[in-house]
Amino acid sequence: GNGLIGEDITQNLKTIETIPLKLSKSQKRVVVRGEVLISKKEFSLINKEQQKNNLSLYANPRNIAAGSVRQLDPKITAQRKLDFYAWDLVSDLGQTTHNQKHLFLEELGFKINNKDYSKRCFSLKEVFEFREAWLKNREKLPFEIDGLVVQVDDIFLFEKLGIAGKSPRGAIAFKFPLKEAQTIIEDIVIQVGRTGAITPLAILRPVEIGGTTVSKATLHNEDEIKRLDLKIGDTVVVGRAGDVIPDIIKVLKEMRSGKEKVFVMPKKCPVCGFDLSKKQGDIILKCPNLQCKARQRRYFYYFVSRPAFNIEGLGPKIIDQLANSGLISDPADLFGLKKSDLLNLERFAEKSAHNLIQSIESKKK
Repeated sequence: GNGLIGEDITQNLKTIETIPLKLSKSQKRVVVRGEVLISKKEFSLINKEQQKNNLSLYANPRNIAAGSVRQLDPKITAQRKLDFYAWDLVSDLGQTTHNQKHLFLEELGFKINNKDYSKRCFSLKEVFEFREAWLKNREKLPFEIDGLVVQVDDIFLFEKLGIAGKSPRGAIAFKFPLKEAQTIIEDIVIQVGRTGAITPLAILRPVEIGGTTVSKATLHNEDEIKRLDLKIGDTVVVGRAGDVIPDIIKVLKEMRSGKEKVFVMPKKCPVCGFDLSKKQGDIILKCPNLQCKARQRRYFYYFVSRPAFNIEGLGPKIIDQLANSGLISDPADLFGLKKSDLLNLERFAEKSAHNLIQSIESKKK
């Protein structure tokens, strides 16, 4: 959901074996919180299957887990072999500590974090030791993590501490440092966003960082390139946290051969040819042309995305197909699409075409 309105993904969650369809020891309705994830092993198997079918590989386990629970077809979710860990019991079953919540959840039939992966600590020293141990051994875990959560065990004290903004004062996400790797900048290309913002993107020699192959990194703006003193052909250190687009952390200037090339920001939009402009005091170059095809396409992607119309099953690849085939040229055209229009396109069968049209129809309200 978006923090206010959620999506109904019940049928998809029922396909996850570690979520019990019936509670083993409770006669009352309970509220349980937890996390759906995909193991490293399953993620690897899914990507091997994608490769075999000449399809693009998934970037990381987090994205595929999130996408899988939002699938329109529960059969696809079932094939992904998702896992679920319960970590909070909201309902009052007499528990006085967070630790007891885990024990109660296990009794109810839920999968909780392995005893080795969580610990009740009695001093800050123990907390730091536990963090350091997992910082060294994180690769041994069957799933990806980017840190650990530390929280006050006593529920009364936890609630008494209250909330600052959106975050409880009794808990903190204890993040691990960025995962890093060394690679080479093969090129720098320009992306045009939906607002016309021009963003340079580094094309990297593919390198593995934390189990994910990385081939691009954001450079943010022209000032960032100057700050790093970055050139095409440079050897760089790239860092990645969670599923965030990687960043260039530093340039290894001592490894320069003299063949590196200075990158110059364009004066004209690489897509429509309009002169780029920058407002006084602003650091971002922009394409001012509202008819720029790159701007329009990015706007299309945004229109159907979660923060906007949130049309399930309609992503950039399908929008590109629809636009390239002449079926749509403006977001309003989406609402005039018929099932027969989709059946002529690749990747669409009777069921998937019906589901997408239904998804679009539901947004007319």
